[in-house]
Amino acid sequence: MNRTPSKNQIISFLNDYNMTPIRRLGQNFLIDEKIAKLIVDSLHLSKYTKICEIGPGFGALTAHLQQFDSKLTLIEIDAKMCSFLNDHFGKDENIKILHEDALRCDFSDYDIIVSNLPYYITTAL
Repeated sequence: MNRTPSKNQIISFLNDYNMTPIRRLGQNFLIDEKIAKLIVDSLHLSKYTKICEIGPGFGALTAHLQQFDSKLTLIEIDAKMCSFLNDHFGKDENIKILHEDALRCDFSDYDIIVSNLPYYITTAL
């Protein structure tokens, strides 16, 4: 089953939510199912792992992380993207969606932090 949104799905989501990628946020969207699965598989997660995903975008990693039934917090700075995330993942009781700037967050409660970050923010985080 393909959990990662395709290029055409991303374009559709952008149109549906009246969005354009925000250059200053370095928004790029993962569309390679194999890469998304490889990233998540490399984490060796269990049901009891507390996970934080920074900048989940359209949920390329989120959909794979969701299968573990772990407590998953999504931190997204883009308000329109938060609307998308609420619509697609908000009913999952194990997922909490925060409209926050990851640079101002406390990550001490998490076992794993995962992201497909733009390069410009990695040093600051």
